[in-house]
Amino acid sequence: MNEMKVGCQSDVSEVHETTAGETANGERFSGNHMFVIYPMLKEQKDGAGSMMEEENDKNTRLAEWIHRAKRGFRLHERSLAEGAWTLFRLTQPGVGVGLLSWTRLIVRTPVEMGVDRYSASSKEMTDTVKNAARRYGAGAVGIAPMNQAYVNLQEMGKPIFFEDVDVPEVTNEKFVIPTKMKWVVSIAIPMDLDLLEQVPNENSDAAVALGYMKSVIVVSALAEFIRSLGYQAIPSVNDTAQSIPFALDAGLGEMGRTNKLITRDYGAGARLCKVFTDMPMEYDQPIKFGVTEHCKSCHACADACPTHALSFDDEPSYKTKGPWSNPNHLAWFEDSFKCFQQWQKVGNGCGICLAVCPYTKTRWQGMHS
Repeated sequence: MNEMKVGCQSDVSEVHETTAGETANGERFSGNHMFVIYPMLKEQKDGAGSMMEEENDKNTRLAEWIHRAKRGFRLHERSLAEGAWTLFRLTQPGVGVGLLSWTRLIVRTPVEMGVDRYSASSKEMTDTVKNAARRYGAGAVGIAPMNQAYVNLQEMGKPIFFEDVDVPEVTNEKFVIPTKMKWVVSIAIPMDLDLLEQVPNENSDAAVALGYMKSVIVVSALAEFIRSLGYQAIPSVNDTAQSIPFALDAGLGEMGRTNKLITRDYGAGARLCKVFTDMPMEYDQPIKFGVTEHCKSCHACADACPTHALSFDDEPSYKTKGPWSNPNHLAWFEDSFKCFQQWQKVGNGCGICLAVCPYTKTRWQGMHS
């Protein structure tokens, strides 16, 4: 390890409040993200038809790179990413249906088996769920309390409500989360750092896609596991609620200058997902291991960003850069419009900031030493 000390397990401590990531109030965010907002902003900025022109230019550029076998964009590398995206794309935009169903898919419940539902001490129930999540592929798991402020106001154009019902509801008009769902299983899925390190090309895009694929597998399997124990569960990847604040409350990491979670175990090289449930468990606590303080003086991610989308401010704040950001938390907010322009330029997701983070690189060195 170099002289810059980062991410030592001995430095981890539990805290009862977060630093960057701290919630300003209990207001819920719309849930709109850059994929929804960018086309509108692009045409406002550059005129009607500019989004289609940009897409055509991107596709022409990608075809030319494949044709001349540009390293990182060769056909077999492109196909690796395409194959890795398959499962996640099959769930889109399927919030509440398919693998991301809010109700039971195929498992038998205790009632159907003629037995009582699973009951044990809160610690045993916590250990049972965490162990199952890891068996299904989770890298790190924590339990956070449900916080309605983290849940989107709407999904797929339909409002999300909390109501006093026994079973989650998905109708043509609304999504309903039972108020008795007071526990959130927050999960970090490690990315393939060998692939991520090659950013920005098709191999690094495959690293992201594999993270999402594993996220779908883990949350859908864990939700069915919880249902088979006799409880309700809602699986969620990027939908329904903000993943980062639940991960902060569950003790999976701290916020960094990237406005992303820096996990204790994988640095910035992890995807986040979660499962809401009414199965009673013990809550974990937020942690500190020096990330936010380190980020105040480290600008590695901001220096490496080709579009200067990341903040160089000394301190996090509540000042956002655009409608894609949730203003209700303390952060180093990014200019996601500039970030997405880089995605369009290289033909896929970028991720340079994730790969150059000292916490990610320290984890990578430790895994391959």
